[in-house]
Order: sequence, then C-alpha cells, then structure tokens
Amino acid sequence: KCSPPQFRGDADSEVADHWICELEKIFSFLGCLEERKLEYAVYMLTGEAEHWWNGTSQMLIDRGVVVDWVCF
Repeated sequence: KCSPPQFRGDADSEVADHWICELEKIFSFLGCLEERKLEYAVYMLTGEAEHWWNGTSQMLIDRGVVVDWVCF
C-alpha cells in the first residue's frame, strides 16, 4: 500500500504528524530522493492544507528560505 491519504488540514497536530510518518514510510520503501519528497507531499494536500501551504511556501520563498522537505 503506497498511496498515502490526501491531507485536508487538521488542527490536531497528531493527525498531521501521523500523515507525515506515513509519507516517510512510503518514501523509505520507494527509495524516494530527498529532493522529490516535498513535491510528492504537496501533491497530496487538499483544501485548507493546500491553501495553507501555498501561502506559507510563498512567504518563505520571499524571505529567502530554502523550501525543501525538511522545511515542510
């Protein structure tokens, strides 16, 4: 099973942490390159989570922050 659920954005940090742990397991199993992890994770965001990431990532880029999986 290598398809993580989409993440809609949940105020409960445990739900978000669980989702990220599921992604990490999949990344490890697939041998995912570090530079591709963020792209895959962002693809799974929907709704409020997608809206949050669009705003947050742009703000970070504007500040000169390197936006990568670790940053996510």
